[in-house]
Amino acid sequence: MKKTITILCLLCFSKYMLAELPPYIYEEMKENSPEVLKLIVDDVQLKASNTSKSKVEIKATVVNVIKTKTGLQQNSQILIVYELQKFIERGYVGPAPLKALKKEKQYTAYLKYSIEDKAYFPSAKGLSFEILDNEK
Repeated sequence: MKKTITILCLLCFSKYMLAELPPYIYEEMKENSPEVLKLIVDDVQLKASNTSKSKVEIKATVVNVIKTKTGLQQNSQILIVYELQKFIERGYVGPAPLKALKKEKQYTAYLKYSIEDKAYFPSAKGLSFEILDNEK
């Protein structure tokens, strides 16, 4: 009986048990990413909601293709969609949160494509976008 109660408690509270991922996990996600691109951000749209998350839509132009499964080429226009945590509680421990990209800045992006949504999504959680050195 105690075992059953323990399992039920773990299942009920599992959404609160977030932990930071070890660095090698992020590196594996980047390595396994189907799309690795250098891009420039053309437009950023934040769509606020009543929840603790906002929807982000990024329109970007591909500057250089490092790896692609969808056949992207230089100068391709793409749409990137993801959710942005509006606020992070003090003492938050969990996977690295995504950040909003900045217009006219260049990034290396690790992405995956959704045929259903006709958009790209981050594939390495909060480390899916790296600002290029000349943009810092």
